[in-house]
Formats: sequence, structure tokens, C-alpha cells
Amino acid sequence: MNQRSFTSLALFAACTMLAGCGQPQTDAAVDIAWPERQSIYRLNSERTQVDVYSFRNGIAPLGSIRLPSGLCPVAMTLDEQGDRLWLWSDRGGAAFDARSLRQIQSWNTSVDTPSPVPPGVALRSMIFRTGTACRTLPASLQAMAGKDLEN
Repeated sequence: MNQRSFTSLALFAACTMLAGCGQPQTDAAVDIAWPERQSIYRLNSERTQVDVYSFRNGIAPLGSIRLPSGLCPVAMTLDEQGDRLWLWSDRGGAAFDARSLRQIQSWNTSVDTPSPVPPGVALRSMIFRTGTACRTLPASLQAMAGKDLEN
């Protein structure tokens, strides 16, 4: 292979890789770390389960939360003060006790009336994805995030 062909191939490969930058990773797991408790909450790529791990002395599984059927999370946050893990979908959501991993609340909403952000939940810790394994992020959550961030 001559120098010109090699350069063209390298340039093509670089452009192909860069084309994927900034694109939503629809098959990626989503993690939220809780440094004070030395734990990580990982939403799996299928959006069906949250696995919890401790990283005190290496990585050890602490348990799992099986998500209700039909809940396809597009946003997740950890309320450290209230010990709650919140998950939102385009039609509702669920809250779990972050220690016992039990569901403590669920709700259904319409696109016209998005669920309110619970008091004390810091939006800075919320992860908004532009795409998920289930569907794309609805405009209602984007509008809710923009409105609350302005306040």
C-alpha cells in the first residue's frame, strides 16, 4: 500500500469515527455515582433494571431493582437527601428507596402534563439522554428541565 492510499484510508477511518461523536448511545448503560455512600446505580442498556454496586473495597454487587413493565426511563436522578432514586419515562415514572431498593412511588402522566420534579431533587444530578433503547426523549421532559433550570 503506498503512502497516498494509507493516508486516504486513515483519513476515511478518522472521519467515520468522528461522525459518531455526539450521537446518542442508545445501547449504553447509564451510571449515577453516590460518592458519600461509595456506590453506583447503573441503569442497564435495555432499560429494564437498575443494578447497584459498592466500590468500598473493590466492586461488589449490592442488589438490583427490576423496573415495572412499561417504564422505559429517559431520565434518572439520585436524591441524596431523601435517599431516593427517581426514574422518569415519557408517560410517568417511579421512585425507589435508594437503600432498600424497594419501589415507594409510581405515577402516570400525559405528555401535556409532565410529572413535577420532586422537591429537593437536584437537576444537576439528573441524566437526560437524547435516545434510549426504548424511544427518544420526549419534548415534555426537555421543557421541564429547561423551565426548572431557569428558576
